[in-house]
Amino acid sequence: MKFFSPPFSQQLFQSVYGAPPRLIGEPLIAAPLGDSISAQNSTTTSYSATGYLTQLVIQTGRKFRFPLNYNFGWIGDTLAQIRTRSLPGALASDAAVIFFLGGTNNDKTQGATSIATMKADASSIMAQILLRRKIPVTLTLPPDSSLTANGQLVRATHNNWLIDLGLGRPDLVAAAGLPCAPIVSDINRYIADPATGAWKSGMSDDGKHPNAMGAYFMAKAIREDLEKVLVSHSYRPRRDYLDDYHATHNPTGSLLSGHSWTFEGVGGTKTMPGGGSTLITGDVPTGWDVAPGAPADSTTNIVCSKPDANTLKLVFSASGAGGSINQYKVSQLGIGFGGDLSAGDRVFSEFAYDIISCNKLQTIMLLCQEVGSVSNQSFYDGHSVLAGLIPEPHSGVLRTDYLTLAPGSDQVRQYLFFHFDTTGGDHAGEINLTLPQTRKA
Repeated sequence: MKFFSPPFSQQLFQSVYGAPPRLIGEPLIAAPLGDSISAQNSTTTSYSATGYLTQLVIQTGRKFRFPLNYNFGWIGDTLAQIRTRSLPGALASDAAVIFFLGGTNNDKTQGATSIATMKADASSIMAQILLRRKIPVTLTLPPDSSLTANGQLVRATHNNWLIDLGLGRPDLVAAAGLPCAPIVSDINRYIADPATGAWKSGMSDDGKHPNAMGAYFMAKAIREDLEKVLVSHSYRPRRDYLDDYHATHNPTGSLLSGHSWTFEGVGGTKTMPGGGSTLITGDVPTGWDVAPGAPADSTTNIVCSKPDANTLKLVFSASGAGGSINQYKVSQLGIGFGGDLSAGDRVFSEFAYDIISCNKLQTIMLLCQEVGSVSNQSFYDGHSVLAGLIPEPHSGVLRTDYLTLAPGSDQVRQYLFFHFDTTGGDHAGEINLTLPQTRKA
């Protein structure tokens, strides 16, 4: 996956988030700070589906940029160690938002002494972030099955203090030495079993750390909390611009002329592969192709419809175990260069999607590809989670990184892929696609 992406487009905000035309800003640089739960967001070379910030970047439609070298998590660190080892690097970076989760490794056997120590160290970390004019987003401590009853009480007391601090209680803010209240997200409302306090089923493999499903729901809680407290749909950008599609006045990219960025017309094609029993019905927009990649022993139905000029609705259903994966593809027939593009130009693709239902949906992925050059370069962006299963319906945005066109290219194409896990038999899904765009930077 690639997260270094061009800024948001006004049309995508309008479609996905209902925002009116307005000044919006580029995605903010974000960094995780803490212990092993923060560290597992990424390695030095790739992003991890078990990372809450990785999942948040996807769920917010790339409102944040998360550089790989901006992971300030250290396995096994206490709050005091985070303050001395990892915090200086986070403060020295140009990250605008610091996602802070710490205290899971603190000694919780000393009762009131443990509570006081955790408060003091956490307060110091948040104060330094605020004094650097960065935005601290502090997360409550997740469940931990290794704690004793007294340890669970210390954890709960610390979490309650964080929540009250985030609500802006003047006495707590003053006692913590903070210039203002931090943003606090209570991630436990989605990941903790209300009856037992333990991780909900399927969200942790060891009782302490989130797996990909747990990270997804941690990100969901954070996203909802940020939408309540941060003004503007771009989360307080440091640089604003008017994102329209006028080639002269748009500093971030212009829509390629000759490319219909709506799903207009009904002159598209329906490709029926050999093998199996495949039926595609309904309207496919002009310039697009819908095709299944069904295994030979699977029966597949795809119903296409157009609720409006901006939307393509796809309803998938299949019976028969087939293989381990069933793949479906929505592809663009190609955008000719004409006088708009030439070698050396940088282009990217973006799509808004709304997953209505997702029984056994494994992956939704966007590909931007050049055609005609020796290399036929391509860039992907995708969303894939635990055991191949996206956990629940949601809206989002896929956006590829820049692709620099090579000599000999004469077209740019977009492809959307949907993968369903078929090992357990039948699968189904309903997805709305809106505003496909390929733009030149």
